[in-house]
Amino acid sequence: MKIPNRRTLGLVVWMMCLLSLVHAQAEPPAENLTVSFSIFPLNAGDWSKIVFAPDGNVQNGVEPLIFNRLERSFNFDYDGPHPLVFYKERTNEEGLLYFEPFASPTLPPGTWEHPVILFFEFEEKGKGPTTIKVMMDSDETFPDESLVIFNTMPFPLRGALGEAPIEIPPGLSKPIEVSQFFGSQIPIIMALEHEGDLHLVLRNKMSFFPERRTLLILRKPSRPSSLRIRTQRLTEMTKDQREEELPPEEDDD
Repeated sequence: MKIPNRRTLGLVVWMMCLLSLVHAQAEPPAENLTVSFSIFPLNAGDWSKIVFAPDGNVQNGVEPLIFNRLERSFNFDYDGPHPLVFYKERTNEEGLLYFEPFASPTLPPGTWEHPVILFFEFEEKGKGPTTIKVMMDSDETFPDESLVIFNTMPFPLRGALGEAPIEIPPGLSKPIEVSQFFGSQIPIIMALEHEGDLHLVLRNKMSFFPERRTLLILRKPSRPSSLRIRTQRLTEMTKDQREEELPPEEDDD
C-alpha cells in the first residue's frame, strides 16, 4: 500500500478542518427568549399543577403558576431556550413525578422590551387542548386611563360607548381613551350584525376613574339559545399598587 506523503496528508487535514468549519457555520445558533409575563384564565377548568422552568430546564427547578379568575397574576420572568413551554405536573405508576408539556404561547425569540399578558383558555369545557392568547402590556397597547375590549368570540361586534361608535373585532381592540367619562356612568351597547340586521347582545353601564385602566372581556352566551353575551371587567391601578379586582360583571342570560 502506498503511503501518502506529507503534502497529501496536510491537504487532507486542511480539507477536513474546512468541512468541519462549514458544517458548524451551517448549524443555526440556539434561539433564546427573554420575557416577563403575567397570566389569566379565560374559562373554568383544572388550572392546578401547571409550572414552568424559569431557565427552560425543568432539571434546574420549576415555578408554579397560580391562576385567579378575578385578576391576572404578578409578572413571572423567563430567560431560556425558545419556545417557552408550560408543563403539567404528573405522577407515573411508580409514584414518580414528571412534567408533561401542557401549552406554549406564540412568542418570537429574542428579548422582549415590554411584559406580555398570557390568556389561557381550554378549547373544550374545562379540559382538552389549551390555547394561549398574547397581549403586549405597554403604554401603547394598554395605556393609563384606557379601555381595551377583548372579544374572545370568532365574530366582530359593533357598538357604542356613550355616543362614540366602537368597532370590536375578534381578539383585542385598540385602546379607547376614557378620561372624558370620569365621574359618570356611561352606557355601553354592543350588537351583532347578521344578514343586514343588528341584534343587541349587550346593554350595560360603565364607570371609569383616574389612574386606572380597564380590560373588558367578552364571552359567548352561556346558553346556545341566548343572544346575551357575558362580560368580565378587570380594572387595575396604573401606579405601583394594583387595585383589588372588581367583582365580575356577567350576564345570566
